[in-house]
Amino acid sequence: GSVKCRENDTRAHTRLTPSQAKHSRPPRSFCTSHFPHRRATMSAATRALHAPAALGSRRSQFSRAGQLSAAPASTRRPVRSVVTRAGDDKKEEKKISKDKVKVNFAIKLKGNYGDQVCVVGNTSKLGRWNDRDGVYLKWSEGDVWKGSVEMDWHEHVEYKVLIRDKHGKTHWEKHHNRTVQLYDGGAELTIAGRFGGSLNITKKDAKKNVKVAFEIHSKVMYGHEIAIMGGAKEFGAWNPDDAMPLKWTKGDIWEGEVEMTPGGQVEYKMITRRIRTGQWKSEFRRDFKRVVQVYAGGETIKLTGEYKGLVDVRLKGDKKPEKKEEKKGEKKEEKK
Repeated sequence: GSVKCRENDTRAHTRLTPSQAKHSRPPRSFCTSHFPHRRATMSAATRALHAPAALGSRRSQFSRAGQLSAAPASTRRPVRSVVTRAGDDKKEEKKISKDKVKVNFAIKLKGNYGDQVCVVGNTSKLGRWNDRDGVYLKWSEGDVWKGSVEMDWHEHVEYKVLIRDKHGKTHWEKHHNRTVQLYDGGAELTIAGRFGGSLNITKKDAKKNVKVAFEIHSKVMYGHEIAIMGGAKEFGAWNPDDAMPLKWTKGDIWEGEVEMTPGGQVEYKMITRRIRTGQWKSEFRRDFKRVVQVYAGGETIKLTGEYKGLVDVRLKGDKKPEKKEEKKGEKKEEKK
């Protein structure tokens, strides 16, 4: 009886038309205990709405946790596993041609803000002594300026290091012209040291000792010999009594060979020495010095030349490179 009273009161207050009453939902206070079919329908719909399958279908492809929802097996793309090893991302080093030599510079200098460091020399790659066309070095940690250049094999190279300040003024190092002997084709050299000081020359991966062989042509008086005196202990450490003697061979050629540790350069000079008394005489004035750079580990450096003359430095077995102009001239003659 209470249900009918409530229903009559509600309809009296709202006064809905038949079509509105048909599509309207019962009031919140309306009791559904007397309508079991309505309760069963709503509970089934509610359970279906909150079911896991329904929730999964309503979610986005990407959940808030950042996980990708699993796709059907038929639509999945095959995944290829990639194994990354240490060093795979490194670029392959470019091989140096046999008729070239790569030279890396590492000059230590603590300069001022705005300074530029440049290497200038007598070759085209070093600007032909033009202070604006040389090889400019880049600053790196530790105040070390680095740069590299490739030059022709067996090219005679003289160079200097200079500083250009922020005002454009050039400051040359107070040092005589430096030299580098490019007798090892395909090698990679590093010239390192302080600005204005001594620079050490090393070859990459040179661990074995290097042999230095002399072949000097000269006629000397009977009872005299030719010896090599220099700064290395193998050359007597500038002591004429301990200088390395050369042996006479046919054709007035004096030969000798010594083994040294690789790296750097050695200053030396040739002297004539009387065998019985040890009295000696230098080839030129006493302050004159020759240089051989012993960076080619595991190789034999051969020095060939004249006493009081030019000395050629090359690896044993290497032939002197011919100039392109000479080759062209020979071809023209053959055609004629």
